[in-house]
Amino acid sequence: MSCEQPKKPRPSQKRLLSREEVIAAYDQDAAGARLKFLRDYKGYSQEVLAQMLGCLQSAYSQWETGGSLIPVPYAIKLDTLISPGAFDFVYREDLSRLSPSLVTLWISEKSERGGG
Repeated sequence: MSCEQPKKPRPSQKRLLSREEVIAAYDQDAAGARLKFLRDYKGYSQEVLAQMLGCLQSAYSQWETGGSLIPVPYAIKLDTLISPGAFDFVYREDLSRLSPSLVTLWISEKSERGGG
Protein backbone atom coordinates (compact mmCIF):
# COMPACT_ATOMS: atom_id res chain seq x y z
CA MET A 1 0.00 0.00 0.00
CA SER A 2 1.23 3.39 -0.89
CA CYS A 3 0.87 6.36 1.44
CA GLU A 4 1.22 8.99 -1.23
CA GLN A 5 -0.02 12.45 -0.44
CA PRO A 6 -2.66 13.80 -2.79
CA LYS A 7 -1.15 16.07 -5.38
CA LYS A 8 -1.54 19.74 -4.60
CA PRO A 9 -2.31 22.07 -7.47
CA ARG A 10 0.69 23.91 -8.75
CA PRO A 11 0.80 27.57 -7.69
CA SER A 12 0.19 28.62 -11.30
CA GLN A 13 -3.00 26.54 -11.46
CA LYS A 14 -6.09 28.36 -10.32
CA ARG A 15 -9.08 26.47 -9.00
CA LEU A 16 -12.23 27.35 -10.88
CA LEU A 17 -14.90 28.82 -8.66
CA SER A 18 -18.34 27.30 -8.62
CA ARG A 19 -21.27 29.39 -9.84
CA GLU A 20 -22.41 29.75 -6.23
CA GLU A 21 -18.97 31.02 -5.12
CA VAL A 22 -18.87 33.54 -7.93
CA ILE A 23 -22.36 34.84 -7.15
CA ALA A 24 -21.65 35.00 -3.41
CA ALA A 25 -18.49 37.05 -4.00
CA TYR A 26 -19.95 39.17 -6.78
CA ASP A 27 -20.98 42.70 -5.94
CA GLN A 28 -23.27 43.64 -8.84
CA ASP A 29 -23.18 47.38 -8.16
CA ALA A 30 -19.38 47.50 -7.92
CA ALA A 31 -18.96 45.33 -11.01
CA GLY A 32 -21.36 47.59 -12.89
CA ALA A 33 -19.34 50.66 -11.86
CA ARG A 34 -16.15 48.99 -13.10
CA LEU A 35 -17.88 48.07 -16.37
CA LYS A 36 -19.01 51.69 -16.82
CA PHE A 37 -15.49 52.91 -16.07
CA LEU A 38 -14.07 50.70 -18.85
CA ARG A 39 -16.76 51.77 -21.30
CA ASP A 40 -16.12 55.45 -20.54
CA TYR A 41 -12.36 54.86 -20.84
CA LYS A 42 -12.86 53.66 -24.41
CA GLY A 43 -15.39 56.40 -25.19
CA TYR A 44 -18.15 53.95 -26.17
CA SER A 45 -21.85 54.50 -25.65
CA GLN A 46 -23.83 51.69 -24.05
CA GLU A 47 -25.42 51.00 -27.42
CA VAL A 48 -22.09 50.72 -29.24
CA LEU A 49 -20.50 48.43 -26.65
CA ALA A 50 -23.66 46.28 -26.51
CA GLN A 51 -23.49 45.86 -30.31
CA MET A 52 -19.79 44.95 -30.08
CA LEU A 53 -20.58 42.38 -27.38
CA GLY A 54 -23.52 41.00 -29.37
CA CYS A 55 -26.22 41.77 -26.82
CA LEU A 56 -29.16 44.14 -26.47
CA GLN A 57 -28.48 47.62 -25.10
CA SER A 58 -31.21 47.06 -22.49
CA ALA A 59 -29.38 43.96 -21.21
CA TYR A 60 -26.07 45.81 -21.15
CA SER A 61 -27.68 48.66 -19.20
CA GLN A 62 -28.85 46.18 -16.55
CA TRP A 63 -25.28 44.90 -16.10
CA GLU A 64 -23.86 48.39 -15.76
CA THR A 65 -26.48 49.57 -13.27
CA GLY A 66 -26.18 46.42 -11.15
CA GLY A 67 -29.61 45.13 -12.11
CA SER A 68 -28.30 41.74 -13.19
CA LEU A 69 -25.15 39.65 -13.37
CA ILE A 70 -22.87 40.07 -16.35
CA PRO A 71 -22.86 36.68 -18.09
CA VAL A 72 -19.33 35.26 -18.23
CA PRO A 73 -19.20 34.85 -22.05
CA TYR A 74 -19.86 38.58 -22.48
CA ALA A 75 -17.44 39.56 -19.73
CA ILE A 76 -14.70 37.47 -21.36
CA LYS A 77 -15.18 39.44 -24.61
CA LEU A 78 -14.19 42.59 -22.70
CA ASP A 79 -10.58 41.37 -22.69
CA THR A 80 -10.54 41.67 -26.48
CA LEU A 81 -12.79 44.68 -26.92
CA ILE A 82 -11.51 46.92 -24.12
CA SER A 83 -8.31 45.72 -22.50
CA PRO A 84 -6.50 42.54 -21.50
CA GLY A 85 -7.52 41.85 -17.91
CA ALA A 86 -10.91 43.57 -18.22
CA PHE A 87 -12.77 40.38 -17.27
CA ASP A 88 -10.83 39.97 -13.99
CA PHE A 89 -11.20 43.68 -13.28
CA VAL A 90 -14.99 43.68 -13.72
CA TYR A 91 -15.59 40.49 -11.76
CA ARG A 92 -13.04 40.82 -8.96
CA GLU A 93 -11.40 44.26 -9.23
CA ASP A 94 -8.19 42.40 -10.05
CA LEU A 95 -5.88 45.04 -11.55
CA SER A 96 -2.93 42.74 -12.22
CA ARG A 97 -3.42 42.38 -15.99
CA LEU A 98 -4.58 45.90 -16.81
CA SER A 99 -2.22 48.42 -18.36
CA PRO A 100 -0.43 50.66 -15.83
CA SER A 101 -2.11 53.77 -17.28
CA LEU A 102 -5.56 52.22 -16.85
CA VAL A 103 -4.76 51.17 -13.27
CA THR A 104 -3.57 54.69 -12.44
CA LEU A 105 -6.73 56.21 -13.92
CA TRP A 106 -8.97 53.76 -11.97
CA ILE A 107 -7.20 54.47 -8.68
CA SER A 108 -7.38 58.21 -9.30
CA GLU A 109 -11.10 58.14 -10.11
CA LYS A 110 -11.83 55.85 -7.17
CA SER A 111 -9.99 58.22 -4.82
CA GLU A 112 -11.92 61.20 -6.19
CA ARG A 113 -15.19 59.38 -5.45
CA GLY A 114 -14.00 58.57 -1.93
CA GLY A 115 -13.80 54.87 -2.63
CA GLY A 116 -10.31 54.17 -1.45
